[in-house]
Amino acid sequence: MKSGPYDLRFAEMFYELYALEDYIDSIESQLPVLIEREKEKTYQNMPECDSIEWHQREQSLYELIEDVIPSIRFQ
Repeated sequence: MKSGPYDLRFAEMFYELYALEDYIDSIESQLPVLIEREKEKTYQNMPECDSIEWHQREQSLYELIEDVIPSIRFQ
């Protein structure tokens, strides 16, 4: 859309970027709650005596917190 000597093709991009920033902020504010919920689920359903499975679940939780969630945050 060109109006006179001004190029207005990107005039609305500011609003789109603002909405995207607001969306990212809302997701980031929910991440600590998500991490806490995942910890509760992992430890609540842990087997008492099977140390191998316990270690695997704890490793999965660690990978989620350290690798998956930060990659979601900064994609």
